[in-house]
Amino acid sequence: MDSRSVDTLDGGIQHALRRHTRKQAICEYIWNGFDAEATDVDLGLVQNNLGRISEIKIKDNGTGIPFGSLNEKFAPFFLSDRRRQVDEKRKQSAIQGEDGVGRFTFFHFAEHAKWETVYGDNNGKRYRYSISIREGSLDQFEVTDVTPTEDDTGTSVQFMSIKPLKKENLEKDLLTYVSKQFAWFLELFRARDLRLTIDDKALDYSDLIAECEESSYSIDIDQNKYEFEIRFVRWNEKPTNEASMYYFIRSDYTERYKASTTYNRHTGRFYHSVYVTSDFFSEYDELDFPNVMTRRSEIPMLPEYRVLLQLIDHVDQLLEAKYKLFLQQSVDALIQRYRDDDVFPKHGTSRYDAMREDDLEELVRQLYQVRPRLFSELKSEQEKTFIYLLDLALDENIRDHLFKVLEEVLGLSSSEMEQFANFFRLTTLSNVVKTHRLIEDRFTTVAALKELVFNKQLKAYEKDIQEMIESHYWLFGEEYHLLSAAEPKFEEALRRHRYLLTGENEHVEIDHQDKNREMDIFAVRWSVTGSKIDSIVVELKRPSILLGEKELSQVKRFMRVIRSVNECNDPNMIWRFYLVGNDFDTSGYIEGEIETNRGHGEPSLVYSAEAKRVRIYVKKWSEIFSEFELRHKFLQDKLELDREQLKMEASSGEVDDLKMQVDNTAARPNEPDVPPKPKKR
Repeated sequence: MDSRSVDTLDGGIQHALRRHTRKQAICEYIWNGFDAEATDVDLGLVQNNLGRISEIKIKDNGTGIPFGSLNEKFAPFFLSDRRRQVDEKRKQSAIQGEDGVGRFTFFHFAEHAKWETVYGDNNGKRYRYSISIREGSLDQFEVTDVTPTEDDTGTSVQFMSIKPLKKENLEKDLLTYVSKQFAWFLELFRARDLRLTIDDKALDYSDLIAECEESSYSIDIDQNKYEFEIRFVRWNEKPTNEASMYYFIRSDYTERYKASTTYNRHTGRFYHSVYVTSDFFSEYDELDFPNVMTRRSEIPMLPEYRVLLQLIDHVDQLLEAKYKLFLQQSVDALIQRYRDDDVFPKHGTSRYDAMREDDLEELVRQLYQVRPRLFSELKSEQEKTFIYLLDLALDENIRDHLFKVLEEVLGLSSSEMEQFANFFRLTTLSNVVKTHRLIEDRFTTVAALKELVFNKQLKAYEKDIQEMIESHYWLFGEEYHLLSAAEPKFEEALRRHRYLLTGENEHVEIDHQDKNREMDIFAVRWSVTGSKIDSIVVELKRPSILLGEKELSQVKRFMRVIRSVNECNDPNMIWRFYLVGNDFDTSGYIEGEIETNRGHGEPSLVYSAEAKRVRIYVKKWSEIFSEFELRHKFLQDKLELDREQLKMEASSGEVDDLKMQVDNTAARPNEPDVPPKPKKR
């Protein structure tokens, strides 16, 4: 037995051991086997009667540890012979144990380690010896004498006096870690039948593979044809200690070169490996891969370099297509989660609000494609804050500030900023197109409605006008939900009102003599915060009827019926009643009521009670059309609509034709789905 010392190089052992975990330590010994050209490595876990690990054994069929190189492999700590090979093999995967610390890391889980190794010499003879190290003296190792043997080459390292470990806990945790550590490597050398087993059972890492696709590619240059087999693997989780890489493999399935892919950084969870196998890499073994991959200097225009450039361009295109599909699927899932978790800010229900919500979602999609990690690294509250910031950025007045934040705080590159700025330009154009269509349709609707109410020859009735207003009640304000149109009974209308607001479906009984009167339009809206409930009741009159005291009295009866219901008198409920016709009668009654209420500061107001919680308005159609034009003037000016042309298109001469023209994007939803009224008890 020979005792030898370890050159620790300024006490590096203790420092290095602090950096390793138990799982890392075990993986170091597995890597040692593959680094020794093993095709089979087995991790054995032996348990005692109490179900605890009593021994760990890692066995490989590699080249063994030649006795003559023992001092190089064990004596200089942190400077293994593999580390010396790194400079010339830095771009290959076969060398993993670069630090020279793996042989000492058993300190984390065992007190004693013993190596049994068989190696061969140049004459074909094989020899056996063993090495032993104890936890308490890591700077010393014991070596037995060398003896001849007929056994196959390989190394078995046995760890004894295991620190308390339960096999079931170790296996569950360790197998996951080992899979993430070695899956990419086993895929790289799968054609060489590399095997990693746990207790003689092949390691199954299939659950780590999210997608796998194989394809062939050929290149014809100067009457020569080169064939390539391409295997793309996308991982569900990031491989441990390995980036997303290209691997170029010779025909004998040895690795020629590897390099980071173009989608290695800032790509969210797009973890992938691309394996390219071909005789080409064996035939042209002296190719300057680093220069071709980085384009750092002029590339010779020899045929082999033209082939390599074309191949890399093709693989990059395949990877780009995969990445775009991955981003699309990922951002779809992200947006759905944002909806489910109420990450998006609450908007109203108007068409403009709907377009703003669409724009916010599209903004998230575009920014995700520029820097997906922005979204994957945020906590819940940070997500909401960030999305609210993006929502505010839709206001063109602060977009420049957003660019500054993204550039300085989030570190977007100039190319990423340009891509993001292009999105805003496209979003602005998209908004113009969508808004143009909506406003155009609204003007078309108004033009048709004008023709209906002002053209006496059409002889339009209340129901003709009502059918138009049912779909275009935005004329009386945005964000309303239609509850009923020409509903014959107040009781049914208020039942729907209650259901929409509270979800309760109960029969409503009204004790009032006018409860069976009809309302033309009954709609409701509530604020985003839920603090106010605003309802409107609209009474429409045919163009031939002039508005006076009789017509206003009818609306007041509507008001009294609703006020007779206790649940309609909540302080947070606002009721607005509208009487609409072509003109007032000659009695001056309506004008007098408007003058009496002028002090409230609202045009067309004829009645106000309970601190303006209940109000009645009498409006001419000309007023409603004028208010519409004022509300839309800023858009009208920008879009330069030809209203005269729209009016000409609307003047088809028939009532039914006019109704068909207003079935457009300006139309609001019909009555909401409300369950049938329950039977009386």
